[in-house]
Amino acid sequence: MYVDGRLALEVAAVLVTEAGLRPGEFLTAELQAALLEDDQPYRARAMALSMLGRRARCRLEVELKLRRSGFVDHVTEQTLSWLETQGYIDDRRFAASYAAEKIKSGWGRRRIVAELGRKGIPRTLVEGDAWDELLPGVDTPVETEALVGLVERRFGRQLKDDPDGARRRIAGFLSRRGHEWDEISRIVRLVVDGVGREQDHAEDW
Repeated sequence: MYVDGRLALEVAAVLVTEAGLRPGEFLTAELQAALLEDDQPYRARAMALSMLGRRARCRLEVELKLRRSGFVDHVTEQTLSWLETQGYIDDRRFAASYAAEKIKSGWGRRRIVAELGRKGIPRTLVEGDAWDELLPGVDTPVETEALVGLVERRFGRQLKDDPDGARRRIAGFLSRRGHEWDEISRIVRLVVDGVGREQDHAEDW
């Protein structure tokens, strides 16, 4: 809505239509307040969709943004319900995408589950059998190969120069990324065996 050619009030077009407003009509303070109140759900949806247009978000991230922006509780809850109904937010889908991305970066299940918990993802979506349903095939040779490759690139030279020290550093590296000790031991063995085969091959030449 414009006054003397300047934007004075911005609300959803549907509210203007419902109020029966026309150009040149006088807008009382009471009507302005009512329009702004009725416009909250539309502004909340617009803000949420703008956030989600930049990257995927979990429910808690959207909720905190809306609350910090001053939207009242019932508007926030209505907006979240609408977003879920429309499929714009889905914590299970978010958790699967987040976990897959972090696995490629060398993170282990323990750290991924902890980080998802901090993001408000229910533990029932990521623990026990739910993990296998969330990421079927996550423990495949392809994932192991990717993690071994990451460790080899980072510590391969150190393993040749200082094997014992490199093993300790690899263990610390994998532990910080949330891998369990049996997984750490398995990866270290695979990396050490791989470096050993490379050395043997080099000596044969």
